[in-house]
Amino acid sequence: MGAVEQILENPDIVLAELRRLRASETSTLADEIDRLQAEIKQLDDQGKRIVKLFALGEIDESWITSRSGPVTAKLANYRAEFENLRFQKAAAADMTVLETISKQQPPLSAVPQE
Repeated sequence: MGAVEQILENPDIVLAELRRLRASETSTLADEIDRLQAEIKQLDDQGKRIVKLFALGEIDESWITSRSGPVTAKLANYRAEFENLRFQKAAAADMTVLETISKQQPPLSAVPQE
């Protein structure tokens, strides 16, 4: 129970470890977001080229139908992964807010007990 009390009394121990973990994850998270954005853009550009080829009569609807399934699935997966990473990025920002708030709060020992 002493370790729990120590952590409750001094949340800076937990926050320091969270900061350390977040610092290493933040750069990885940013790199992964950049990679997914590039992949999504590439697939969107590919879709635009296909539409242009269709409009020019270079390909027909059956060609598009036969080849669009895997591309559509890949794009959906990338977008879902991108949203997940955005959520993680927002959670990291929330953690920064919690750190700021915790620095402004007095330690538990300073709170009167009933």
